[in-house]
Amino acid sequence: MWRFLVLRRSPQRVALVSLMLAVVLAGAVMLALTIPSARPALAARSGPAAAAPPELAVPGVNEAQLSLTKSVSDEPLLGGGIGFNLTVKNTASTGDPLEDDKAYNVSITDTLPAGVTFSSATPPPSLVIVNPDGTTTLVWNNLTDLEQQESTSVSIQATIKPTVTTATALVNSGTTSANQAPDNSQAYITATNTITAYPQAIDIEKRINQSTGVGQATGASG
Repeated sequence: MWRFLVLRRSPQRVALVSLMLAVVLAGAVMLALTIPSARPALAARSGPAAAAPPELAVPGVNEAQLSLTKSVSDEPLLGGGIGFNLTVKNTASTGDPLEDDKAYNVSITDTLPAGVTFSSATPPPSLVIVNPDGTTTLVWNNLTDLEQQESTSVSIQATIKPTVTTATALVNSGTTSANQAPDNSQAYITATNTITAYPQAIDIEKRINQSTGVGQATGASG
């Protein structure tokens, strides 16, 4: 039990009382800090560890590949018409379901020779550009997307100009491109091909006629 002295009020005595109270309070705080807590520490929980979340399968690198094949669809004749066929194929064949091997936004650019005049195409091109050198550039933008082993084709019809001779080389060149992402954010892949045709003066067709017995004996045609 603490006993306090009743002192007459004076600055010196007030200071002395304040100092004594401060010492008492400091001692009480130190005593409280040194007494160990009676509250037992919580034991660590035992049991199996939480399972880690499953890893997500990350698709691999796009391995789309393009090929471009060309052919002459009509036998070119002087003063007549000529046709070109173009086929684009995604030749990728990884067989991995995690691989995104689709060719996105397939486009085609084809240049007709100066010796022909563009007539039509299926499907119709996005752009038709007549160049100063007499050639014609046809463009198909974002024609389609191609999965593995899928293909798409374009057919072109043109008219041979009167200035063309049998010695004129009708050179048709084409390029196809596609992106490895639907938003065109990845690398582009391309393929090119060129075909050359020479017009003929006349259309020669071979036909075999079955000869008769009389024809074989006399040499007359059947």
